[in-house]
Amino acid sequence: MAASRVYLDHNATAPVCAAARAAVAESLDRVGNPSSVHRAGAAARQIVEQARDRVAALVAARSDEVVFTSGGTEANHLALLGVGRHLVVAASEHDSVLAPARRAPHGVTVVPVNG
Repeated sequence: MAASRVYLDHNATAPVCAAARAAVAESLDRVGNPSSVHRAGAAARQIVEQARDRVAALVAARSDEVVFTSGGTEANHLALLGVGRHLVVAASEHDSVLAPARRAPHGVTVVPVNG
């Protein structure tokens, strides 16, 4: 991306920093299901847990408080349905927020949006 260009559509994608790109590239060269008990699985599990520890340290959390999700929709569902409280959301929210909010066990208030 040219330095003089400003990219403002970060809704679905955003530029990736070099360190993150390198970490992903390295992980793609590894084989192993972190839920498996064999050697490759155990090695993969160790990598996941090291990543969890690093993220926890970055945000001053405990490792068991860090949950990896497959994307934004899954993360929104987990966050909204896991809070155990009445939710208040804007009517302009993305469907990945509105849909689980409407199923919240403690109810939801959808606040209208105007000019």
